[in-house]
Amino acid sequence: MTNVDLVVLGLGYDIVGVFIIARTFAAASLWDLRIQSGTYYGGSQATFLALWLQRTDAKWGFPFLLLGFAFQIVGMYGVPVPSDWIAVLWMALLPLWGAYDEHKNYVLRNYETRFKLLTEKRDEQSERKKNQNIGT
Repeated sequence: MTNVDLVVLGLGYDIVGVFIIARTFAAASLWDLRIQSGTYYGGSQATFLALWLQRTDAKWGFPFLLLGFAFQIVGMYGVPVPSDWIAVLWMALLPLWGAYDEHKNYVLRNYETRFKLLTEKRDEQSERKKNQNIGT
């Protein structure tokens, strides 16, 4: 006998996970894509931000998908789970979504600093390689 509540909970977590993963791709306008596809000296901040947001979404969406599938599998095997636990797991979506949203806001606030640091590091490594080639 399947535990329908747990299967439905799993579907809910799966939907949230897919929404998180698809959010960055679906929200990109044609103008955003045009800016990201351009080439820029030193790298494109727009492309860097887009890739960092996609990575952030994947890091948050994938665990939701895994949890959703796990809940469905456990529910299909008919493992008895108290209804209080089901309610707590449903309510856990709100703080988890809040944590995801706060992390995404952190990425948006700090991408320029991160881009600058990574660009400087890349330039230092390039300069070091150039100096090594000159010395040999």
